[in-house]
Amino acid sequence: MAGVAEEVFWLRRTSTGLSGILLGEPPDPLPDWVISDTHFGHKRIVELAGRPADHEQQMLDWWTRLVGKDETVLHLGDVSYRSSVWAERLAELPGRVLLVRGNHDQTQDVRRYRRIGWTVLEPFLFTWQGWRVLVTHEPQERSRLPRQTLNLHGHLHERFLTSKHINACVEVRGYRPVRLAELLDGHLAEMGANRLRQGA
Repeated sequence: MAGVAEEVFWLRRTSTGLSGILLGEPPDPLPDWVISDTHFGHKRIVELAGRPADHEQQMLDWWTRLVGKDETVLHLGDVSYRSSVWAERLAELPGRVLLVRGNHDQTQDVRRYRRIGWTVLEPFLFTWQGWRVLVTHEPQERSRLPRQTLNLHGHLHERFLTSKHINACVEVRGYRPVRLAELLDGHLAEMGANRLRQGA
């Protein structure tokens, strides 16, 4: 893949050496659903991210309603926040869960998620309709994304960056998992429509 090292998505030289993103293998098949930044148990998230008071129940209800027991959900991190009680409740949700760890997913949290059967993945790269899609928790700078590369991410809650970024956070996705294929196809269609409008 042009511009992509075997194990590192991009490299840059810093004062302390080279830095980059170590990539894992993409899941095969790709997940059915994607969700990010649920922040279960975060007492101040209603205030900080403008969430409705019942956001946790909404997320649980939507997940249970939408996801089939044989389907796979990709969670882009920050599952819960300083809360040890959520793993048991999350174990009851349907589907198989793949987690790309977020900045609030502490080591002890990740151990709990593994114990309930979740699989923890490194950031990964896959192709979709001629585009590369980089999957991370924190968005990467647009200037460091190669041509024909989109970044599917979480972390920003209700904020959007550029047309090369796809925010999967619950605040902008109705507090529910969204179909991965529909999210990607919709984003590419919107990019195409914007190009047509700008060229008109």
